[in-house]
Amino acid sequence: LPRKAPPVVPGRLPSEQAFVLKFSPNGKYLAIGLGDNCVDVYKHALIQLHDKPERDLQREQAKQKELGFTDEEIERQTTFPYKRVGCCNDHSSAVMHIDFDIDSAYIRSTSQSNELLFAFIPSGKQTTATQELSMKQWFTDTCILGWTVKSIWAKGSLGSDINTIDRTHSKVPPWAASHGGSDPAPYPYPDGFRPKGSYIPVDEFPTNNYPGEGTESSWGHHVCATGDDQGKVKLFRWPAFGFKQAYRCFVGHGSQVAMVRFSYDDDYLISAGGADMCLFQWRHVIPNKIYVQNLPDKRRADDPSKYVIGNSEMKKLLREYFAKLFKVDRTLRSNQIRRTGDMSKAAERVEQIAQLQKSAWEGENYTSLPDRNVVSVSIYNSGAGNEDNHYPGLEGSEITARWAAVVFCSKDEVDDVIDLYGHVAAVTAPDAFADCKLRLFPLYRELDDPPSKQRELQSQDTAQEYDPGTPKMLCRTDRDIHTGKETITRWEPFGKSAYEVPTEKPHFLLITDNDPNESPVTTVFDKNMAKVEQEWRARKRQMDESDDAPTSDEIMDIYKAQTEEWQIIQEWLMSDEKYGATYSGPEFMSFEAWSRERDSNAKGGKGGGKYG
Repeated sequence: LPRKAPPVVPGRLPSEQAFVLKFSPNGKYLAIGLGDNCVDVYKHALIQLHDKPERDLQREQAKQKELGFTDEEIERQTTFPYKRVGCCNDHSSAVMHIDFDIDSAYIRSTSQSNELLFAFIPSGKQTTATQELSMKQWFTDTCILGWTVKSIWAKGSLGSDINTIDRTHSKVPPWAASHGGSDPAPYPYPDGFRPKGSYIPVDEFPTNNYPGEGTESSWGHHVCATGDDQGKVKLFRWPAFGFKQAYRCFVGHGSQVAMVRFSYDDDYLISAGGADMCLFQWRHVIPNKIYVQNLPDKRRADDPSKYVIGNSEMKKLLREYFAKLFKVDRTLRSNQIRRTGDMSKAAERVEQIAQLQKSAWEGENYTSLPDRNVVSVSIYNSGAGNEDNHYPGLEGSEITARWAAVVFCSKDEVDDVIDLYGHVAAVTAPDAFADCKLRLFPLYRELDDPPSKQRELQSQDTAQEYDPGTPKMLCRTDRDIHTGKETITRWEPFGKSAYEVPTEKPHFLLITDNDPNESPVTTVFDKNMAKVEQEWRARKRQMDESDDAPTSDEIMDIYKAQTEEWQIIQEWLMSDEKYGATYSGPEFMSFEAWSRERDSNAKGGKGGGKYG
């Protein structure tokens, strides 16, 4: 199967140069698109040279010598090369893009001749069942041809105009440009801005991307990015098969865009230019996203490479947990909690959140409250930003490496989760958490009880007192809107048996609205600058003055206040004290907690009130 390397002619590269490499989802195969119109399929199996007999090594080296390898290239190898197990040679020109399906049973590939072909894995034999394969779910979407990307091609465009495409790994909330309009605008919008055209973020075109998603269309959609010969990076709604599909265009490259790829969490897009030899990093803004750390990480005894709770099951658990368990009347919530930077109202806000948490814990009006709409859940098995830190503080357990990103339908749902699921307790008011006024929660799962257990629960008092040291079983009552029948469901907390490191300390979920793997400076800066402006507007309203644009003197006052806030942020960035940016202790860095400690020390340890 290995072929002889062609001779290199001065001024011309070999025709067998590789244009694309792609591993299968199961990690068993490597597909390589070559310039000689072929897709080679290799079996991914690294075998050390010393693991084979000497005669096998000599035979392999003689084969490589015959194929044109130099002595230096042969001596540099420490393993046997991949074994080629298949080849698809049905293209008429160089192969540029390859995708595997999620089952690692098929590949699809496109060439410079604008051909889209499908083939079996591992043999590489072509299949003509294009209609069936077009409905399959593909692990990646980098082929520039197909029904799902039909609308990325403008009217009258050439087959070489678009060089690359990539799709997000998870669904995101609908954004304005996906619905067209005369003036598509970004979402979420800057303060005080409303576009002229289509701007309401609703999903007007729900689509079943894959048959496996069920009969009802799931809310939200994927996004795909393209790079073309004009040096433009464009964002489309995916699948992009509607007529006149709207898009957002970004410029910056000085030549054609050769490659675009989303990061593993879809938060960034990397684009590579051609002749300009530039790499651009774009921030992909995903609204209504939270980050969940300290997930159960117990591994299986028979296979330590796998978790007891697999990624698919974990996605289902998190989706049900955030959608159903702790809910509150949003009208009541919006009337009670006003997010403000006025620190004098911090204690009042803690009291309001405590009341809502108590109501959610007891399940008040549970049957009449709608579930939250979870757009997508992504699980990552390593790389938690606060890994090995203790949460909340030394009295809590160590944060595991496993974490998740959850995207909701609306910003109100994100605010509900951040407040009700307790991160405020650990950061802004630890005294309130110590007094059990504010609450933190572990991960819960819904139990499927038999009818006999249901009858037993209906005759019992299911109310539970909150105990941070020993999480309790929770019960919720659901009522069928058609029959009026009530059903009691139990929610069981995950304890120490679900975690790899045994400890008697509770495992609370650390939930934030900012990415823990990124520097928090930008988030802290934006929040504090907004706080200064909010305080200025609050003073204007107290003085019964109009809320118009500030005068030149007021602008100077706001500038001075923002400068003072920035100096405090810089002090935090250089601080090695508890919760500081350079602190090496078990507590994670937090500007809010550091500011609270700083104000408390400045006042002689008295702090700013009971929970201020």
